[in-house]
Amino acid sequence: MIDIIVEKMDLSNLYERYSDEGNPPYHPKMMLKVLFYAYYRGVMSCRQIWDALAFRSDFIFLSAGQVPNFRTVNSFRLRHLDLLPELFTLILFLCVELDMVDFQYLAIDGKKIQANASFRKSKHLKGLKRLEQKAEKLGEFAEKFKELKDEEKRINMSDEDAPVIRHKDGSENAEYTLERFTRN
Repeated sequence: MIDIIVEKMDLSNLYERYSDEGNPPYHPKMMLKVLFYAYYRGVMSCRQIWDALAFRSDFIFLSAGQVPNFRTVNSFRLRHLDLLPELFTLILFLCVELDMVDFQYLAIDGKKIQANASFRKSKHLKGLKRLEQKAEKLGEFAEKFKELKDEEKRINMSDEDAPVIRHKDGSENAEYTLERFTRN
């Protein structure tokens, strides 16, 4: 079907990019047939396409026995990268005209593509409830700080009985003092 469809396509945009100078290139229709068939079969690597052109009968049929190497396949793909989506759309519309495809149902395969987003920024309802609890606690501590009226004094949020103590070496830690234990 790809062979028939590519034969019916208007490829004037593709042909405009070629000149008569130099050695004749592989025919763009043949290259396009091979590339789209490879994509259809899930073969994305130019080296695998090259291997298929040499040893698989379906690829040999589409290429009419010609075996462009992987660099040639890759340079064709890169040279026409901007045209490939347009040509693929043309193939889709030709398939619709031939009643091979309709747009009654649209399905996208289930391939998972990793997003460029932080997983830690994803939240759920349980996490939101925790955040609301933390916001309530922070509100309580804000009131306690206002009562202290001392901008430098620290309160330990997990255990108020463990104040932050500065040591001689300049480090600070939340620690219990002996005075607290002897008072109680």
